[in-house]
Amino acid sequence: SLKITNYFIGRVAEGGCYLGDDYRAENPISSAWVVMSLLDFYKINPNEHYKGIILNCSRYLSKRQITDTDDPLYSGRWSMAFSTSGNGWLAEVMMEMYKFCREENETGCNDYKEAVVNVTKWLIGNTYSKENSQSLKNPERAIGGIFWDSDEKYVRTDSVCHALNAYIGIINEL
Repeated sequence: SLKITNYFIGRVAEGGCYLGDDYRAENPISSAWVVMSLLDFYKINPNEHYKGIILNCSRYLSKRQITDTDDPLYSGRWSMAFSTSGNGWLAEVMMEMYKFCREENETGCNDYKEAVVNVTKWLIGNTYSKENSQSLKNPERAIGGIFWDSDEKYVRTDSVCHALNAYIGIINEL
């Protein structure tokens, strides 16, 4: 685990907080995996150096969220994160960062909460309801499922799981 942590810290030191992976160019999803991995490591090895990287990268990531309310199709999701799965994962990570920020008595914690609320609104807009599922083979089975994106309307389990983890995490804060 220390070897992986040092690898991630090296990647951040070399290229900044916005990272890619073996499959994708720089994107918020890969960056969120690094933040979450470092956060998990910090919980077993609370070192101020790790904490600084976690907070710096998560704040940078939260600022990359699209918040232009003129276009509700995109408002709330992250640039370069097109699916509900990726945005659900980002919501889940931002929820964890909100809790961590508060536990650590840091400032700016509400930025994470706001990010979760914004992406939750986007995710709800991409969830099947009675009104938008009538063209499906089994519409009653789709209700509540979060569809992949506005062009590819199928449900993936990871989309639902990540989004619901964020919903459950933020619900008592609203």
